[in-house]
Amino acid sequence: MYAPVIYKYPLVDQAGNESLIPEGKVLRVAKQDGAFMVWVLQEADECRKQKLRVVGTGRIIDPKLGEHVTSVEDGPYIWHIFKESDSS
Repeated sequence: MYAPVIYKYPLVDQAGNESLIPEGKVLRVAKQDGAFMVWVLQEADECRKQKLRVVGTGRIIDPKLGEHVTSVEDGPYIWHIFKESDSS
C-alpha cells in the first residue's frame, strides 16, 4: 500500500559530488540554515535509493548523467541538480 510522505535530506552542495537519498519525486531544493536540503515525496518505507549530482553553471555535463531535476540559486551561483540514470 502506498503511504506518501515528504521527507527532507541534506544535499551535498559541492559541484561534482553526489548525494544518495531514497527514491521519490524531488519537490524542492533550497538552502536552509546555510546548507542545501532536498524535499522528496516518497513512500514512507522506501528502501530504493537515487543519486543526485550537483553541476555548476558552465561545467561540462556528462551525457550519461541523467535527467535535470531543478536548479537552485546560491548568491551569485546557480547549481543544477541531476538525477543519475541507472545506467551511469
